[in-house]
Amino acid sequence: YRAEQESATEAVLAETEMPSWVPVRDIQFLAEYINRTVPLHRRFGICHGTRAGVEQRIFREHLARLSPGGVEFTVLGSDIAGVADSNDTVVMDYHVERPEWRGAADFVYSNALDHALAPARAISAWMGAVAPHGILILEHSLMSTELGVN
Repeated sequence: YRAEQESATEAVLAETEMPSWVPVRDIQFLAEYINRTVPLHRRFGICHGTRAGVEQRIFREHLARLSPGGVEFTVLGSDIAGVADSNDTVVMDYHVERPEWRGAADFVYSNALDHALAPARAISAWMGAVAPHGILILEHSLMSTELGVN
């Protein structure tokens, strides 16, 4: 599992444009939704399975633009691949809870549930990081199903 994810991440990071499976406008829409509906007490978010770090960068920049006075947000990503250890991405297995993230995030986002070895365990770990006032957002499309496989 880890070797397969490492290989996929290396391929993504080798591309000249930092790609994201999710269009920028979708992440901006979600940032606007978060800004309108979630009390942003901690100004902290997590994006799981981000590989190139695009998602957390867009969330961070857009949430700062939407906040009064452009207040900074901390949005960290996670990825199991060691090569992703940059751009605010923490190298970790997202199936495992990080004690320091327990109940800490205003939002947790992922478009990588289809990459989970144990989806229920991943969701449980992700929910553990969501603050009592926060939300978990899962991006899912036909591309995340058997229909999306080449």
